[in-house]
Amino acid sequence: MADLGESLRALLLADATVLASVGSRIIPDQLAQGESLPAIVYRVIDTTHYHDITGPNAGIARSRVTIECFADTRAAANTLAEAVRNSGIRTWSGDAYGVDVRSVEIDSGAFYFAEQPSDGTHEFRYGVSVDYAFHYVET
Repeated sequence: MADLGESLRALLLADATVLASVGSRIIPDQLAQGESLPAIVYRVIDTTHYHDITGPNAGIARSRVTIECFADTRAAANTLAEAVRNSGIRTWSGDAYGVDVRSVEIDSGAFYFAEQPSDGTHEFRYGVSVDYAFHYVET
């Protein structure tokens, strides 16, 4: 079975703007203190499996994924979140990167935050969090 999170990571790395911003720093679950910025964290929050045996929803799942964009400044975090929104996510449809995606939508608007350092420095990390919903065929 294909992994939605890893497929999402591959999709984002295939986008030239996102790749130029973060390199390979697209990380599952949580960003470590001291990690180089900018960076992206993705986390699968929940998955609903539709249980239709026949019909248009047969074999379809819906996963909600939080994508958090981190940077050294508010402006850079906002720009990275916009690059993600304008990346291949907007057109991800069909069987690509190991997952057969049927639709993608923004599940909730952007949430803006700043994290205080825990390592004794005064360097804040700024973030933007957006929840996306992916509908895809389970294999």
